[in-house]
Amino acid sequence: MKLVNPNRSLDHNVSRVLVFVLFPNIFYFLVGIFTFFAT
Repeated sequence: MKLVNPNRSLDHNVSRVLVFVLFPNIFYFLVGIFTFFAT
């Protein structure tokens, strides 16, 4: 596998990691707010 454009692949990996890390946090944050206002 030749690294033709390492910056592009690095950005893709970083964005994918950010999606997998931030999405659950945002989901639980919204659920927490919903339960806070629901009670």
